[in-house]
Amino acid sequence: MGRGPTGGGPGAADVAVPALLVAGHVTAVALGGVLDGFAGGAGGAGGAGGGGGGAAVQSAAGCLVVLLTAVALVWRRTAPAPVCCAALCADVATRAMLPQSVPTAALPVAVWVALYSLSVHRPVRVALPVAALATAATPLPGPGGDLAEPLLDDLVAGALLHAAVVLAGRLWAHRKDRRARALARLADVAGERRVAAAAERERLARDLHDTAGHHFTALAVQGAAARRLLGTHPELADEALAAGAAVGRDVLATLGAMVAAVADVRDVRDGGDGGVGRDGGDGGTERAAGTAGAAGTEGAAGDAALYDVLPSLCAGLERLGTPVSLDLRGRPRALPPDVRVTAYRVVQESLTNAMRYAPGAPVTVRVRRNEAELTVTVSNAPAPRPAGGATAWGSGRGLGHLRERVAALGGGLTAGPGECGGWTVAASLPAPVRRAGRGWWRAAWWPRAVDVAAFTACAAGPLLATAAGPFAVAARDSGQLALLTCLVTAHAAPLLLRRRAPATALAVLLAVSLAWTAATAAGVLGFTWLTALALAWPGELIALYAVGAYGPARATWPAPVAVGVVGGAALGLAAVGDPAEAAGPGTVAVTAALGLAAVPWLLPVWGLGLLARARRGEDGPWERRVLDAVAVRVGDAVSGERRRVATALHGTVVGHTVRLVRSAEAGLAGTADRGSALAEMTTAARGALAGLRDLLDALDAHPPAPGLGGPEPVLLPPDDVR
Repeated sequence: MGRGPTGGGPGAADVAVPALLVAGHVTAVALGGVLDGFAGGAGGAGGAGGGGGGAAVQSAAGCLVVLLTAVALVWRRTAPAPVCCAALCADVATRAMLPQSVPTAALPVAVWVALYSLSVHRPVRVALPVAALATAATPLPGPGGDLAEPLLDDLVAGALLHAAVVLAGRLWAHRKDRRARALARLADVAGERRVAAAAERERLARDLHDTAGHHFTALAVQGAAARRLLGTHPELADEALAAGAAVGRDVLATLGAMVAAVADVRDVRDGGDGGVGRDGGDGGTERAAGTAGAAGTEGAAGDAALYDVLPSLCAGLERLGTPVSLDLRGRPRALPPDVRVTAYRVVQESLTNAMRYAPGAPVTVRVRRNEAELTVTVSNAPAPRPAGGATAWGSGRGLGHLRERVAALGGGLTAGPGECGGWTVAASLPAPVRRAGRGWWRAAWWPRAVDVAAFTACAAGPLLATAAGPFAVAARDSGQLALLTCLVTAHAAPLLLRRRAPATALAVLLAVSLAWTAATAAGVLGFTWLTALALAWPGELIALYAVGAYGPARATWPAPVAVGVVGGAALGLAAVGDPAEAAGPGTVAVTAALGLAAVPWLLPVWGLGLLARARRGEDGPWERRVLDAVAVRVGDAVSGERRRVATALHGTVVGHTVRLVRSAEAGLAGTADRGSALAEMTTAARGALAGLRDLLDALDAHPPAPGLGGPEPVLLPPDDVR
């Protein structure tokens, strides 16, 4: 929290309030002197005495004390605690030692101003003890300056007043803090745009590598293997072509979903202007349903259970000639979505690397699930034959992205040579088992317990107290006791909804109070029943607090006014129903108007609710407008990155992918030779890999400016702070 001005001396506002206090006090003293002069002239010379001179001296001393206190108030922002203590001491000393000085509100107001500044610039643990001292000092000086016993009404009034001052100060402090944070974000919007753009580039690069890169590698390896074995195993050619058509379509769909900014990407994916959707496409997709393991399960990794999608992923690699053994241990409990997807990516990346760098080598996938973590280990044996040119297809980013993903979840990943000369990737992901219902109970038991306690206190408490006291005779009638129980319960039941619908809860409470007292005034209910309502009326105060703490974002100031007016009206109706009173219907209007006088004493309850809302960090309309403006500019930067990547994809990767799908479909339909179709498909897959690698290199090496080549926009704060 701020501690006053950061540079220079006091400002105009620091001097204005003390000047007003001094001017008001001097004016009151001057008017008092004029009135005393008129009174002395009317009373004759006998009315003058030595006491007049003493009063004048004390009045002059009082003016000097006010002046010194005002000077101290100038520094209330810089040193709020000493200034507040000085103002409090001056007020108490003046009342005790200068009883004949002209009494004005200058010194009490100075205490309130100093206490307010202390609440704004210091924590509440410092302001509350000072407020307690000010409350204890309120009733000390009695008539004539003698010290008297503290009076209960003075103590209650002083406590409410000083609590209201502290609450106002804390609310203003939280408001300043929220606005300062919003303005800081507004001033650093360029930095946020840079960070958001970099994060979006990183996300797009990682997703492109994890989706399209794996698919293209699989197609390139499968196509090359099918070409080599075309003479001895012609059925592999059909599988490779079917997989190429299916995987190519899946890649186009994935790219379109990732960066849906260029319409041509979606048009090509849907088969427009290129013949990708010819008759052979659907059949090829159906035939490849069981062979494109990486393509068919990748989209399901975020939704299905990990143990359900890994078998099909491993089966896809086995169809390419690489034996894969899958070992799943542990109970298949539910995993958090980010842990599930990351574990799937670890297996996918490891299988792709094994296929690329150790083609034909056996691969073992082990997944272990225990009470605290998920462990994924992928090991491959040494390559039975050289990898050839497949090693040049990699981008070199896979393991780096995986380490970042795993580290973001609090886990760890290692990769290196295995014990038998192959390669091993091991990842450990924290995934503690969540007991059903236990987390909900921890999060919800305390608020629910408080609501139930409030309901019980405002229902069972008044009912028991009334039945044991003035209502003891009528309580012997079970019917009347049941009716009273229903009334008290109906009055307190809205408190159970005070967090979800606080305004409605308060309205129902006030309506039940009015209906109860109106029925009493009409003679339907006995007057002694109002004892239970009086004991249950703290429920209105609890609901008033809830309106401030959990109510709508708009202004809730009508709530304390409504409580005051309805309370006054209920008091008037009770007077009408009292057999010992002769009150008429006009009494209700008078007491309802007098209820407005109780509003200042209700403000601390409402203010406590507002303070609770402020401490939760909820922003007001002004802050939301500023943050919305920042969000728009940051969103523009993110959208610009997506457009940039989408344009680059359309110019390179998408074109090769479309050519890949056309070649595969042509080979399946018989309009092209299978060998030529496989060669064209493999060449297109390698070209897509090369284009993808160039795009990823460009994203890493040449990030664009925050304005995407244009000038950085300047954001201005809302009109009310300019």
